[in-house]
Amino acid sequence: MGKLPPEPEKCAMCRARALSIFHVCTIPATERLDEVRTSLVFKKGEEIFQEGHRPSGVYCITWGKVKLVKLGSEGKEKIIRLSGPGDLLGYKAIVGNGTFTGTAVTLDDTRVCFIPKSDFLAMLSTDAQLSFRFTQLLCRNISAVESETVDIAYKSVRERLAEALLLLQEKFRFENDNPNIINVTREDLANLIGTAKETVIRLLSDFKDEGIVESMGRKIVLKDHKALVKMCNMDD
Repeated sequence: MGKLPPEPEKCAMCRARALSIFHVCTIPATERLDEVRTSLVFKKGEEIFQEGHRPSGVYCITWGKVKLVKLGSEGKEKIIRLSGPGDLLGYKAIVGNGTFTGTAVTLDDTRVCFIPKSDFLAMLSTDAQLSFRFTQLLCRNISAVESETVDIAYKSVRERLAEALLLLQEKFRFENDNPNIINVTREDLANLIGTAKETVIRLLSDFKDEGIVESMGRKIVLKDHKALVKMCNMDD
């Protein structure tokens, strides 16, 4: 990825705002956001926050990609979630009054807006629309966890890989000139679907032989979208 685009002067001018829960905020609430937020830039591979630490606020991604990872008992990394522009990080630890359940690591040079805990909670208590959108976000998160549990139990690794490729395409199309190109390491892809890196490499080779994908170095080009949808049973 190239250098970060210029930082928007106001929240209302941010492209990622339309993808976030903050797009429902009133003009006064948006102006309040401008007063309390802090724009932070992280280089590729840097940590935004660490598992086990207590949060002092939430982070809204305005540009870049972030993986939320958790270390297993043997020190193996498991990707809990991939996040992009408009996504909120750290909110579960805030509302649960607990610690971060994972470590947020940037996959590209990334810009986030940090909103202090007290200001974020005050906005939720005074803005009904924002509170409703936040509740929807929590519900989607619960549904995603339930779906992942079902996928691991009932779907093959091949099906999970197809689903992950489609998810990545949708998640990060905001910044891509060509939405059919996915830039992800084979190791991250393996950690995302819960398998070995060697298995992902083998399955991607099979997909290539079948004309479903192509490789451009680390990048994966999706060639047959319908085949991927059919493979992961998303066309029911």
